[in-house]
Amino acid sequence: MCNLYSNTTTQEAMRRMFDGLADRAGNLKPGRVYPDQMGAIVRHGDGALELVQSRWGLPSPKFALKTERDPGVTNVRNLGSAHWRRWLGRDHRCLVPVTAFAEPAGKGRATSGLPWRMKDRCSSPESRSGTGPRFAR
Repeated sequence: MCNLYSNTTTQEAMRRMFDGLADRAGNLKPGRVYPDQMGAIVRHGDGALELVQSRWGLPSPKFALKTERDPGVTNVRNLGSAHWRRWLGRDHRCLVPVTAFAEPAGKGRATSGLPWRMKDRCSSPESRSGTGPRFAR
């Protein structure tokens, strides 16, 4: 998806997005979330949807590691790679509530700020799909 996103939506607004959503996120801080930081997600839990905090990004392929510390990867481009296959199933899908997100300005360059924002800053977190808000089942 992106290398930086922001979520300034209240936790209560996130809870209202889905009937029966279990809030297991603790106290969520609004603001920017960078790779390898904790952020809110909505996922399938034990029989219901749940709001939790999760680390932003996926484990990097071994060939991409330059040190022992793994900062994670936020853009998966080769879905045919054996490295990514284990995270492509339903058990690893989630929604990331965002109010804005940014992409790098180019190879080796910083992100371009947060250029993609919601039109109405008071509305619910954004959900992008072909036919409106959906959650993969």
